[in-house]
Formats: sequence, structure tokens, C-alpha cells
Amino acid sequence: MLRRSTLALGFSMILVLLVSCSGVHQMVGTLRDLQKVQLELAKATGGDEIRVNLMNGHFLNIGVLNSELKTLPSDERNAKALELARTAYSVYPTRSHLTGISVAFVTHRSYLGVFTYDDSSDTFRFDASQLTPEAQSPVESQP
Repeated sequence: MLRRSTLALGFSMILVLLVSCSGVHQMVGTLRDLQKVQLELAKATGGDEIRVNLMNGHFLNIGVLNSELKTLPSDERNAKALELARTAYSVYPTRSHLTGISVAFVTHRSYLGVFTYDDSSDTFRFDASQLTPEAQSPVESQP
């Protein structure tokens, strides 16, 4: 009886380890994919202050920090946001899972190394259908 329960416990622990290892492996893969997107966007913007994160596995958020792009006229800023979203979409390996991408031109300030301020009110949201090279739909801005 003791041997049987020990085997069951050991088997359960092995299963838990395998599941957690798979989860860790998947997380590491996602982080690599996001880093790839971040590096490509840094090349496209000529800056290195790019934030990229994935929400719920289906929506990519991009933040371009303290960039001169924020000062562009509205039409040019819209076009640049769409260009960056399309770049991110084309580079992201599991783009088929994405439902959309948002691009924000963020003003980021840090005070005394402790307090931070982010203004990401200049945000543009694109559905996945707008991000293929063939798609030619109007850009929509969301405050």
C-alpha cells in the first residue's frame, strides 16, 4: 500500500513538473518573440525606447517612448503608427493568433529615480485585418 501511494505521489510530481516546464518553455518562447518585435521596431524608429507586451495572447501593445514621432502632424503620425503595427505584425511569429495591435506614442518622465509619469493618450488601434500589406483601410485613432 505504501509503495503504491509513493508511486502515485511520484507520478503526480513528475506530471506537475512536466506541465510547469511546458509553461515555462512557452513563456520563454513568447518573450523571445516579443524581443524580436522590439528589436525590429527599434530599427524602424531609430530609437531603442520601445515597449512591447502581449495581452491575453491575442493583442499586442507597442509603446514608443519619448520619440520625435509624437510631434509629427496628425496624418503622418497615423501613417507611422500603421507602419509600425504592420512591421510588428509581419515579424511576430504567431501573428495568426493576434486580433489587433495598438501603437502609442508615449511621453515618459522619471522624477528622482522613483516617480514616473507616462502619457500614452496618443494611441492608435488596428485590427489584424488592417495589418496585412494588402489591406488599405483608414487609420482610426483612440484616445
